[in-house]
Amino acid sequence: MEGRFFGKQPRGISGMACLGRAGDAERPCLVINDEEAAAEIALLAGDRLKPTGRAVPIIGKDAPDRPILGRQPAVACPDGVGKPNEADGEGIARAGAYLYLVGSHSCSGGGKFKASSYLVSRIALAGEAIPDRPVVERSWRLSDALAASVVKHAFGKDKASGTNIEGLAVVGDTLYAGLRTPLLPRSDAAGSPRDAVIFPVSIPALFAPGDAPLTGALPAPIRVELGPGAGIRDLAALANGELLVLSGPTGDQAEIPYALHLLRRKGEGWTLGQAMPVRSDTKGAKGETAKAETVVVLAEGAGTISVMVLYDNIDEGAPTRHEIILQP
Repeated sequence: MEGRFFGKQPRGISGMACLGRAGDAERPCLVINDEEAAAEIALLAGDRLKPTGRAVPIIGKDAPDRPILGRQPAVACPDGVGKPNEADGEGIARAGAYLYLVGSHSCSGGGKFKASSYLVSRIALAGEAIPDRPVVERSWRLSDALAASVVKHAFGKDKASGTNIEGLAVVGDTLYAGLRTPLLPRSDAAGSPRDAVIFPVSIPALFAPGDAPLTGALPAPIRVELGPGAGIRDLAALANGELLVLSGPTGDQAEIPYALHLLRRKGEGWTLGQAMPVRSDTKGAKGETAKAETVVVLAEGAGTISVMVLYDNIDEGAPTRHEIILQP
């Protein structure tokens, strides 16, 4: 990794999506950290990221002046208002003419309310480039989907147990939001396995003009059992419309491994395919254990997928490349 991201305080990376194509000498990427008010544009060359110093403001004084679509959710976080200058960005996805960004949709780790955490945004692209002054649209409506879903009991609770989006993928006109918490029991039986949850939501409904709340029937959530205590850390869409899931602990449980999983379509539903371990011994400058937070698909070939995994809690993300050999 070269240079510094996010001003004078380099931090980990919580989301990244790239334009261009595999084999390009350099690819522009949008990178986010959940403690910043803006996303930053970087250049991916091989396995290295180079900062450009260009930022795309999401909140704050430099944020877009367009009205936010939908209505701000009424959320009773336990302990007041948190920092207003953090976008709480957790996931980025590219699809078609837009880059999409999502906040955690949770109270902060300290139990604070930040309105910006409940935004989903999209940035209009100029072909394979991010314009100097991109059009940014923002919406509250993903909160409506969560508050009306099987996780409504967790909406508005603290970050450890409340709704906590960490992953984002887009396929066609559907946005997929993956939750780190809560995990849902498969049945009422004692010791029942717990599932992580992915919510498909219509993009035209999220970004419809006006201040009306989300309308229309919601698709059924996708439930996946990623291993005891494991939630979703990130999502990525594959060219065939299937998903790659990065899983890991819901908190600081060192015994729960990080892994990549293929989520494949099966008829009208989905089936969880092979899993691959992800490096989890990466350390920060102060000895902190890094948390795998981001997966980016670099290239897809006949029987293989090349991905980059990046980490939070460590300066500049510590990018690590993985090759996935697809099983029949």
